[in-house]
Amino acid sequence: MAQLGGDLLAPGERALRVDEAAQLLLSIPCVGGVETVALTEAEGRVLAEPLFAPIDLPSFDNSAVDG
Repeated sequence: MAQLGGDLLAPGERALRVDEAAQLLLSIPCVGGVETVALTEAEGRVLAEPLFAPIDLPSFDNSAVDG
């Protein structure tokens, strides 16, 4: 199995230890409530429930690879 090298990091940066990464993830605030906003104001927000299109687009079978 291939190993990733440290060359994926920016110069001078080091990889996070597991405990540092876990602490960083746990510091992300939880969703505090639900509100309805316009789509133009939804950037950076998280959906509170799944969103489904009311119709199929396109309305016909479309495949990039037929066969």
